[in-house]
Amino acid sequence: MSETKEGLDLLAAETLRSRYLREGEEDWKDVCERVAKAVATTTEEYTEFFNLMNSKVFLPSSPTLMNAGTASGQLSACFVIPVEDSIEEIFDSVKTAALYRRPEEVQVLISQKSGQMVLLLPQVPVLRAVP
Repeated sequence: MSETKEGLDLLAAETLRSRYLREGEEDWKDVCERVAKAVATTTEEYTEFFNLMNSKVFLPSSPTLMNAGTASGQLSACFVIPVEDSIEEIFDSVKTAALYRRPEEVQVLISQKSGQMVLLLPQVPVLRAVP
């Protein structure tokens, strides 16, 4: 299979171009620089994070690759909000969820794992109900 000068196959190169490159960016190195600069708090962290990404040893999630260093700044794919076990507290958690996002975008999954209820707000469309 053909590869780019960065060692990406053609599908990866097209995905990079169509989804992750921002204005002024030309290649994978530019994405790595933007993301590392946005998430690092020290020069050492920047260097380490950049090197891990550029060598493709570590890749953050798509929201991080798309949004780090942009006005959105949204780096995660979902939020987890604790939910207490009373009707008032459940609705307080739903209200908190609605305040994080536009109400029409809030997709809620309430799950009780390990004795703790949580409210998840995925940023991708929910295609089917989760039992």
